[in-house]
Amino acid sequence: QAVVTWRCLYPHSDVTGATLRCPPDVTGVPLCEQEQVVQVTWLKRGGAGAVPAEVAVLNPQHGEHVQEPFVGRVLRHGHGDLGDGAIVLRNAVQGDEGDYECHLITFPMGNFEGRLTLRVLVPPLPILNPGPPLEEGQGRTLAASCTAEGSPVPSVRWETEVRGTNAT
Repeated sequence: QAVVTWRCLYPHSDVTGATLRCPPDVTGVPLCEQEQVVQVTWLKRGGAGAVPAEVAVLNPQHGEHVQEPFVGRVLRHGHGDLGDGAIVLRNAVQGDEGDYECHLITFPMGNFEGRLTLRVLVPPLPILNPGPPLEEGQGRTLAASCTAEGSPVPSVRWETEVRGTNAT
């Protein structure tokens, strides 16, 4: 069961202004105590020219709004104020892979945004398919085949003491 936590951070400096980073698994809170996170919006970007799809909106007064197909899988991370704007994506599937945007509205500093790319890793699932028994003189050469599915695409390697040809 895959669980992904995204955090929306906006470290602030009096000299350089503010920047926003949205890497996974980074902790933090607003660095200026007078700043308030007013709203956080998470979007999933589509392909070239496509309009980003809303994933979730977090608002301290109005609560959370999560869009399909993320309903029941996206939750706000933590309790109380919006803090770092983190969300948790439960039961991540390959269809969740892609580029995401985090839009953070703060007071009094204004708007910030950041992006991240989510890759969903699927452990390899190898399947050994034994062929029919080989009998001398029948001209058949296949003894067994192996397939494996996963993400990233797994490679298959044969280890055998049987003499013959290994093909991948």
